[in-house]
Amino acid sequence: MSHVEVSAVEQQAGCEVDGIVKYYCEICDTVLRYENIKHEGHIWTLTSSGIACKAGAVNEYTCSKCKKVKTEALSGTHTWSRWRDITVATCEKEGLRGRTCSVCGEYEKQTVSALGHKDSAWVVKTAATCSSQGLKTKTCSVCGEVTDKSTIAVLGHVYGEWVVDKSADCTEKGLRHRDCTNCGKRLYEDIGNAEHHYEWVTVREATCTQQGLKAYKCTVCGEQSETEDIDIAQHSMLENPTTIVKEGCTTDGYSIYSCRDCSYTETVRYSALGHQWEHKDDTDVCSRCGEVKTDG
Repeated sequence: MSHVEVSAVEQQAGCEVDGIVKYYCEICDTVLRYENIKHEGHIWTLTSSGIACKAGAVNEYTCSKCKKVKTEALSGTHTWSRWRDITVATCEKEGLRGRTCSVCGEYEKQTVSALGHKDSAWVVKTAATCSSQGLKTKTCSVCGEVTDKSTIAVLGHVYGEWVVDKSADCTEKGLRHRDCTNCGKRLYEDIGNAEHHYEWVTVREATCTQQGLKAYKCTVCGEQSETEDIDIAQHSMLENPTTIVKEGCTTDGYSIYSCRDCSYTETVRYSALGHQWEHKDDTDVCSRCGEVKTDG
């Protein structure tokens, strides 16, 4: 015969604890099984509200079923409005701002740091020149105040090529100039004396009776640094003699040659020829001069 199953709640379910249902036979009271009844959980109701801005504040809740009480810690922080400027900060001065808690009405002030300047790029106020410094500045883009200054180095002259105004020679200095390509300033400079240009120049030609003279002179200014003798020239003899004496058998001959430029003469002598005997008619006669040879 089968069991006739019936059930009975053995333990009611609470807010936190499960209940128990017992199943058993109605005829023989044999327990067939147990089943849990899941707990239902608390039904909380807010019974006391704290002020959220205050430190340690809580909300209190009570379970409507079991009357258990629980608390919930609040944030303890204000609900602030947006900051509003009281005194606006500038580049160099601090500002002041405030805000209000929308829950408790507390008002808070806070110092705002100076903003600091925002420098622009360098701007040239005075351009540098060849001989003077320039000036450049930086300006704050917020307040317009000059925040930095710096000098610009002197450029220095940039000169072009030299132009000769007057050439130098061995007696007088020259002059030249060049101009700055930036400002036009003209710079003059002396050109040193040139060196003498010496050459040997004949002052007096040498002859056959007198030495000549030459001088080492500057061809530009004529300055003479030294002189030197020129050796006496050789006689320029005439080709033909001015006097001729022919040689004989017993006498010498000679020719006299004269210099065409002076009274100098040179004598060229010729030795006697000697007799040239021929024997005729028992007599020896010189065929050149006719002299008869005598004995002894």
